[in-house]
Amino acid sequence: MREIASFFAVNVIAAAAREGLDRAELCRSVGLDPAAPPSTPMMSTERFYGLWERIMRGVERADGFPMRYARTVEVDDYGPLGMAMRTAGGPREALAISRQFLVALTSSGWFELKEAETHLELSFHRPGPRRLGMRAANEATLAEIVCLYRELGGRDGPPRRVRFRHPAPADLSEHRALFGVEPEFDAPLDALELDLALVDVENPRADPTMSAFLVAHLEANTPSGDSLLVRRLRRELGPRLADSPGVDLVARQLGMSGRTLQRRLEEQGLSFRGVLDELRHEAALKLLRETDTPLLEVAFLLGFANQQAMTRAVKRWTGQTPGRVRTGR
Repeated sequence: MREIASFFAVNVIAAAAREGLDRAELCRSVGLDPAAPPSTPMMSTERFYGLWERIMRGVERADGFPMRYARTVEVDDYGPLGMAMRTAGGPREALAISRQFLVALTSSGWFELKEAETHLELSFHRPGPRRLGMRAANEATLAEIVCLYRELGGRDGPPRRVRFRHPAPADLSEHRALFGVEPEFDAPLDALELDLALVDVENPRADPTMSAFLVAHLEANTPSGDSLLVRRLRRELGPRLADSPGVDLVARQLGMSGRTLQRRLEEQGLSFRGVLDELRHEAALKLLRETDTPLLEVAFLLGFANQQAMTRAVKRWTGQTPGRVRTGR
């Protein structure tokens, strides 16, 4: 199940309440106590998108609400992550920090940063149907990045390009006012392009010591994007071992292409086949040592073509036959 930090919902509700919607009713609609901080740090993205849809149906000039919401968000709303961004050396470093630790705030999507000769492309990948709630949330995300970037001292100037995968809303006046350029819709991806001249500026309030301390704190308390990806991959593979799942099928379940999954694994010295092999190794030891499951059935449960193939793998892993592993000799 994909999740997102509850504080995003709290912020969206606060923005909607300023426009006349019932705050308590919106809180209750997503399981939040209107009188207390969120009791759980995360909520499902289904609930989050549903909240956006209720708000978009309830506010006036709904097409512009994601832009108005983005203007209400401040760097300090992100707690230690916001402080690390605020004390970073400049906008580029702040963007890199936010990308690194986004995994602590949501499993619904991820950022990619790509540098070209003249600009930095920041793309946001959020898999799933382009329902209204996701479309509004995606618009708000890119708008929020622009607002936070400006708050962090980026030179005032519009992005080179702003692109969204979904169709254009009817009224784009507030999009144009916030971004400063004509946003593109029905695009291949959701992305911003920022001129390098606007990104590579020094932060006059930079505090390298404090930023390094905060980043270390975040690293100690946050799984890296890579380790999170591996955990998600293992969760998807575990129930599918008997089916010998292919990389493209599993990658689709993770919301990306097989090529992207392989590339992200290679970046940390791993491979799809290697993660699958490790899972089979762990499952084989558990089945052989803790159950009386017949060896032929163990081979089937692990996704091997036959018992002989399993025997070769167990010998490679342990130096012993499955029978000896089972008896502990």
